[in-house]
Amino acid sequence: MAGRKTVPEILNDVFDSDSQELKATYKTDGEVLNLVHDESESALRVRLSNPPASLPALTAPSVSGVTPVYTDEGSLLSASNIAAEAVSLEWEADGTYTVVSGMLAGSADPTITLSWGASGSYNVRVRAKGDGVTYSDSPWSGAFSVVVEQAYAPDKPSNISPASGAVDIQETPTLTSSDYSGLNPAMYARFQIASDSGFSTLAYDSGQIGYIAQCNVPSGNLSANSTYYWRVAYTSDSGLTSEWSDYTSFTTASAFEYVSTPFNQSPPDASVDTSTTLSLSSSAFSVSGTTDTHSASQWQITDVSGDYTSTVWDSGEDPLNLVSVSVPFGALSPNTSYYWRVRHKGSVLGWSEYSSETSFATADTTSGIIGLALVTPGGGSGTWAYVDEQGNSISPTSSTFDSHPVWGGITDVTIDSQEMVRIPKFYYKVAAAPTGSEYEGKKCWWISDTPEDGFSVHPAFVDAGVEIEQFYVGKYNANDDGGTMLGSTYGVLAMTDELMSTFITKAEARNTGGVDGFHMWTIYEIGAIQMLCLIETGTPDVQSAIDPGNSNGSEIMTNGSTGAVWRGLYELWGNCIKMCEGFKSDTSGYLHILENTGTGNYVNTGLSDLGSSGWVSTVHDSTGAGFDMSAVFIPASVQSEELNSTFSDFFYPSSSTEEQSISLGGAYMSGTTDGLFKHNITVADATRTEHFATRIAKV
Repeated sequence: MAGRKTVPEILNDVFDSDSQELKATYKTDGEVLNLVHDESESALRVRLSNPPASLPALTAPSVSGVTPVYTDEGSLLSASNIAAEAVSLEWEADGTYTVVSGMLAGSADPTITLSWGASGSYNVRVRAKGDGVTYSDSPWSGAFSVVVEQAYAPDKPSNISPASGAVDIQETPTLTSSDYSGLNPAMYARFQIASDSGFSTLAYDSGQIGYIAQCNVPSGNLSANSTYYWRVAYTSDSGLTSEWSDYTSFTTASAFEYVSTPFNQSPPDASVDTSTTLSLSSSAFSVSGTTDTHSASQWQITDVSGDYTSTVWDSGEDPLNLVSVSVPFGALSPNTSYYWRVRHKGSVLGWSEYSSETSFATADTTSGIIGLALVTPGGGSGTWAYVDEQGNSISPTSSTFDSHPVWGGITDVTIDSQEMVRIPKFYYKVAAAPTGSEYEGKKCWWISDTPEDGFSVHPAFVDAGVEIEQFYVGKYNANDDGGTMLGSTYGVLAMTDELMSTFITKAEARNTGGVDGFHMWTIYEIGAIQMLCLIETGTPDVQSAIDPGNSNGSEIMTNGSTGAVWRGLYELWGNCIKMCEGFKSDTSGYLHILENTGTGNYVNTGLSDLGSSGWVSTVHDSTGAGFDMSAVFIPASVQSEELNSTFSDFFYPSSSTEEQSISLGGAYMSGTTDGLFKHNITVADATRTEHFATRIAKV
């Protein structure tokens, strides 16, 4: 070993009869040696019991590796955190093992592969070796435990189809064997066909393929009017292979005339995040050796690879969907792996072999996109259903919404000493449910926490043309804060009896001393809240689903004192009417809305005010340059009777030829006309009454 010292002379010694040690002292530097009694040789051997006190020890390395492993299968072990001054490593392990690669000592290679012939748990440790001059050896590392499991060969399989002695077999038969059986999991299968029973002349060899108990023989390997022998073997994940099955024979037809085996075309193999109502497609119909017409197909889906004895869906003999088929609604579940195959039938030649199996996995529809479909309008508040992006039923629970990045991200915050609620950014889509879905053609509102095809960022999250991650809205209706500003505070009365322009000024007055972004809330911020609440609640009738609020009282109640609360936002309906910015009618009755790019400018939608009051039946969803009415819930039609309405709340149109803005929610004396979707286009700049209030917001 480099730097090892020799003993020039022992000056003195002391023999300890109990420990059988003879201690001797160097003449040169006084370093201590131990002479230890070796009973096997009745002699004393010299060894250095401690490193010289003057040499610092290297830091201990650590070890990691592959576990569990099978018997006689190597575990690759790696040392890390090795001191730069180490000259080599030394490994130590329990049990009887074999060094597959690497060295136990004398090598600086940080890896070694060891294998054990018996099952059990074995500890391995490593230490770094010093040069003996500058550094001494490190302590041993902590032990790493390698679990060794017994390796077993699979049981011998058997041939099933073609049956022994079968005749008139076509060019591309499907070889079917017994299911895998063994103590270790399956890994591979291998099929062979030969022209002799000794398998010296192979006609086809599949090689090792991922385990499956079937193998489709490709064309071009077999000859007509010939006898062949076939066999199969399985390999477990331990690497051990079974015996070959007992061979059986078959004889091919005198001429090859058959329907070609189709192949799965779509979805591509191993596709993920597919719809539960996806379409399957195959290759085109073809025949070999003659002509025929495509008369039917059979499609099968299973959730157990290779097992079609119990399918999750089987089309049966289908004469209509020959090369593509839509999987029926309800056949597949979200977040599940499936496997499928198809076969074609000729009018004369009959069925082909089944295609080789491929797989797909359906999307977890509860994770990002949640929607609500209007199934049946009318009845007072409509009939609604939760849907996935494809327009099919889902059953979200309260925990679904609580764990969703959008609903779960709605949280209370304090900004500039005001009690606010954070609304996270989301993307929305309003459209009819897709063709073929459970609610085909029904109007749906969808929300996603991520940008998806067909979705747009909600305009509440666009400020001056730039997307923002959230906006904040007052937890309560705005109260007077010091006479010059609006606030959001529990337990006080909302500020009322003010001009809309005054509310705007006092909301923006909070933007001082480094604070900015405060404003009177806008129609888009209201629309975002309405959409979130509608989808979670599953109905627009929040008075029934949550609480009536202060809608049948005699006066305004203090902030936070009613049961009208959703996700920490109090009194969105009832108590007092809420003015907002962003939507108004002009002197000709046309409706204007803020541009959805966040410029602060209004755009004329070309839509006219209804001109008559009533219970809300439908809402606008038209689009144009700079606006999309489906982002908000502006009434498009009304009914004279509440039972004929869909949104359960009332609407008052503009009542004059002057410019008027919108307000919503209703007041303490308005009864069932109140609600989250109640709107009034009745606020002129001169409008000020004791039951009109507003709410602050911030970007």
